[in-house]
Amino acid sequence: MSIHPIYEKRLHQFQQERNALEKRNNLLTYIRLALFLGGLAISGYLFKNYGLLGFYAFIPFVILFIFIVRWHDQIKAKFDYYDKLSLINQQELAALDYEYSAFKDGADLLPTSNHAYAEDLDLFGEGSIYQYLNRTTLTIGEKCLADWLLAPSDQTTILARQAAIAELKDKIDWRQDWRAKGLQMEEKATDIPNLINWIKKGFLLKDSPFITIGSLVLPILMGVALLLTLFGIVTYFVPLFFWFINLAFIRFTQQETTHIIAQTANKSKVISTYQDLFECFEKETFQSKQLQQLQQELQVGASTASQEIKRLKQLSANLNIRGNLLAFLVLNTFFLWELIFCIKLEKWKEQMQREMDRWFQVLGEVEAFNSFANNYFNNPNWVMPEIAPHFFQLEAIQCGHPLLSPKVRISNDLHIPNQQKIILITGSNMAGKSTFLRTIGINLVLAFAGSPVCAKQFNSSIVTVYSSMRAKDSLMDSASSFFAELSGLKRTIDVVEEGEIPVFFLLDEILKGTNSKDRHQGSVALIRQLLKHNGVGLVSTHDLALCDMANRFPKQIENWCFEVLIKDEEMIFDYTIKPGICRSMNATLLMKQMGIEGL
Repeated sequence: MSIHPIYEKRLHQFQQERNALEKRNNLLTYIRLALFLGGLAISGYLFKNYGLLGFYAFIPFVILFIFIVRWHDQIKAKFDYYDKLSLINQQELAALDYEYSAFKDGADLLPTSNHAYAEDLDLFGEGSIYQYLNRTTLTIGEKCLADWLLAPSDQTTILARQAAIAELKDKIDWRQDWRAKGLQMEEKATDIPNLINWIKKGFLLKDSPFITIGSLVLPILMGVALLLTLFGIVTYFVPLFFWFINLAFIRFTQQETTHIIAQTANKSKVISTYQDLFECFEKETFQSKQLQQLQQELQVGASTASQEIKRLKQLSANLNIRGNLLAFLVLNTFFLWELIFCIKLEKWKEQMQREMDRWFQVLGEVEAFNSFANNYFNNPNWVMPEIAPHFFQLEAIQCGHPLLSPKVRISNDLHIPNQQKIILITGSNMAGKSTFLRTIGINLVLAFAGSPVCAKQFNSSIVTVYSSMRAKDSLMDSASSFFAELSGLKRTIDVVEEGEIPVFFLLDEILKGTNSKDRHQGSVALIRQLLKHNGVGLVSTHDLALCDMANRFPKQIENWCFEVLIKDEEMIFDYTIKPGICRSMNATLLMKQMGIEGL
């Protein structure tokens, strides 16, 4: 089934909505301007000729102008929403053609320490599996997606995620609504951490009886003093006296209020988007237990996360008055506006302190689910893997590399039934050995994250993938590429010998940084050591003599290969793995074709 027509239809629909809203938006811009100028002109004329009548006439213009502004803001919000929906479907159409550079590649999420497989399998960075999958809109969603890919989950978690992803797959309206809401926010990487950090920290104001009582009593006294002055009962010196007391009180609490305002004010738009996302998830009906459980985690007694975040938004919005000098001077200096709402924020924080961290984790998980579900929708021929209950079993039928277009992708089978086994893979240059190792590795990583995999059938025991495929030298660490490779191999040997976690290793062209004799002897010793501890994995090599080990260990080692057909000095690759040892090598021919003479 082609997915293109679905996205094309949605793109056309949302562009029509967007264009209609754009016309209304432009019209309201002119209406606002005309109303403002017309109101000034008419009121000015009346004021000049009829005095106060001009002032009274201006009031309906102000009321109408405020109404038009609010209406205009709603139109602009809808326009932005449909603009984001149009963008989403444009991006998905491009992604179907394997152009997915518009999505974040997660390069900053690559672990700094030597991860077991992240770098070798192109998990992060430009053109990576992360960039291919990523449909997150929040930094916490980006991290959650990365975390799921960086470590295998247990069987219960995998099966629960599979059910959630399968359900979300066909909820395209809901998924795109979620993403459009998230894209409307320009979130900074520090927004959620700062908000959670503020919530987890102690209280600056509310636990002080002096500050609490003062924030209640002083505004009342000021209000009474102003009323008494208005009716001529007291002189203006009385409210002036309380005004100076208020200033002193503001100065006394300035450090605390400034800190709270810095963490919450001016973030009402960001907080509003969080509210929209919480509400979007809370109101949807789900069948999978995992999604229902996440919804339950957003319940707080009779309230919900979205309702509480709305309260937070309203409280923080009330602190955003410093941009209006007149409102700030009147409300703050006369009635301690900022202090009152800072105390209210701390009371809200006291009630929600234990909930907030988990709420945002739920948002992150929903974002990760959305990414995997979107990928499943785009690839309906992918399959949900089965999880084998014992170590070790792997059956991959028509398994392909996710980042290769189906137009050029060659899929292969791999079968390791119920035993520990090392498969030696030989083949000429460019025949497909490394790609095959990465294909199996990436699909194992996807399977244990709970995702569908690029295969017709996939059944595997849960393992941690350990790879040694790229060895980089480091001037800073004074390490050659050969030493770097040895370090990676040592890490793999150690974890296999420890036996604390089940391991599937991928070793590509081992010991390629030394001479052929050392390479052969070292490779034999390495494989024997892995066999001693029931190691299981794939080893690619150009060392055909290494394949003799299959004769000595027939139950533990198998030989498979990628062949190349050379015809009239042209190489024909079929990229299909076959049993046996490769007998066709092409290094000399490749060098000759590169113009190296004397061959």
